[in-house]
Amino acid sequence: GKRWTAEQVSVEYIKHLQLRVKELTKKRKEMTEEKLSAASEAFPTVKVNCVGSNVFVSINAFKCDVVLSDVLRTLEDDGLDIVSAVSSAINDKVFLTLCAEDTDVNVFDSATLHEKMWNL
Repeated sequence: GKRWTAEQVSVEYIKHLQLRVKELTKKRKEMTEEKLSAASEAFPTVKVNCVGSNVFVSINAFKCDVVLSDVLRTLEDDGLDIVSAVSSAINDKVFLTLCAEDTDVNVFDSATLHEKMWNL
């Protein structure tokens, strides 16, 4: 009687949970694949931020798409003094973070620098 019903409910609930785990596992896999795809599409990225006389440049790109010396030369050509430059590589991607100082704040145009960095 009651014991049989409780066992049936338990068995059905376990089956339900197993099915739910399979569904969620599939959904997680799909979301992970979408995220990886979106991350690849997001490359390259170029960000230029100005804080006072400091200019921060962040470039994330594929190794074959960016050359650090070109980035440094572009910053110097725009009248910026390089304060620091950090480069990291993971697999086929490179991550550059640079800090430069603008000696003439009134002349500097971050939008133009962003465009130049994007076109390197």
